[in-house]
Amino acid sequence: MLKKNMKWIVLGAIFILAIVNYADKIIVGITVNPIMADLSLDYGQWGIVGSSFYWLFSIGGIIGAAYSDKIGTAKMLAIMALIWTFAQSMSLFIMGLPLLLFSRILLGAGEGPFSAVAVSHLSKWFKPEQRGLAISILNLGNNVGKSVTAPLIVILMTTFNWRIAFFFFGIVSFVWFLAWLWIGRQKPAEEIIETKTTVNEIAATVEKLSFKESLKLFLTAKFIFTTLAIFFGTSAIAFTLSFNPAYLMNIRGFSAETAANIIAIGGLTGGLCAVLISLFSDKVFKKTKDFYLSRILFTSLCLILGGSSYIGYMYFQGTTLLIISMILINAFMVAMFSLAPQIVNSLNPQRRGLMYGTAMGIGSTAGIIAPLVYGYVLESFSNNLSGGFITVVFGFAAGIIICGIMLLIFGRQKAGGDAVQV
Repeated sequence: MLKKNMKWIVLGAIFILAIVNYADKIIVGITVNPIMADLSLDYGQWGIVGSSFYWLFSIGGIIGAAYSDKIGTAKMLAIMALIWTFAQSMSLFIMGLPLLLFSRILLGAGEGPFSAVAVSHLSKWFKPEQRGLAISILNLGNNVGKSVTAPLIVILMTTFNWRIAFFFFGIVSFVWFLAWLWIGRQKPAEEIIETKTTVNEIAATVEKLSFKESLKLFLTAKFIFTTLAIFFGTSAIAFTLSFNPAYLMNIRGFSAETAANIIAIGGLTGGLCAVLISLFSDKVFKKTKDFYLSRILFTSLCLILGGSSYIGYMYFQGTTLLIISMILINAFMVAMFSLAPQIVNSLNPQRRGLMYGTAMGIGSTAGIIAPLVYGYVLESFSNNLSGGFITVVFGFAAGIIICGIMLLIFGRQKAGGDAVQV
């Protein structure tokens, strides 16, 4: 009985790790005001703090995902949990900007491979028609992390201080590592066999592709526009993690508790909606076996609607409308990040870690660039911070919408550029 349900236990464990993963990211945004006051930082320096998380994130993502193909995804997840533990525990000793930057850089390197490795590990346990659901549940962990941990972070921050809040999640990572020592050793009852239907029009073979052949796949419209979607989606995440709490508190005038609740409600409800979107996508795929219709079209619509919701977020007035816009943002963007891995993985199913790891590695460079740009823009708009925030959001929202349109148009093309018959 336990063996039969092991895939759900594995999914549950990785779901919990996803909660910790997102908590580690968002904690710096929730604690922005006490950290900036304690360490005497301005918005320009805060942009560096937000950017530093991604300095080794992309490199860690590519190297970690590729290395997981050699040592196994289970071992790689364990290694990452230990790195997170050490990085977050350093908070007890942070007294200035340099050590804060070092801890964020280390954490970023350790979290870089998570998405690709987690998706790859779950793909070993779930059949193609179930992967949309499995990955959406994985990504729901991010929203649960946002909704559950945001209020918890505020409580820890106000009851103790921001350093204790960081340290708490370091301990949680270590407890997860101890549990994974047993769960990670389990193997699927049967091997998941890939079929041509799974990859639809992709001429996948049992043999791994050479680097030259893989390079051709990296130049396909599907890979390029999906990677760009990840890039602008990551830009949006960078805003959400490091600047959105400051926007809600310093521009909209909400207290830390209210801002955390807005983030929590929007994250949890939107995440649940994202699961429904992914379930519907899975149903369409199971019924039609049409990869373009079930995956690419859904991803494109999520991008277009998600980007539009960000624009609305800047103009909606009142707490209720802000929460609604946050729900829409989370629903569409989380669903996009659930479906995008399947698009790039379909290009070369035998090297999922490489394909999605590369897409995430390239796309995540936005995490380095975006916070620096945001910090610079906000400092430039020091006399009109509201206008600065609007400028920032319009920039990445436009990119998200354009990627959705381009993927919608060119998503049927194969490596050779011919239209795909589906």
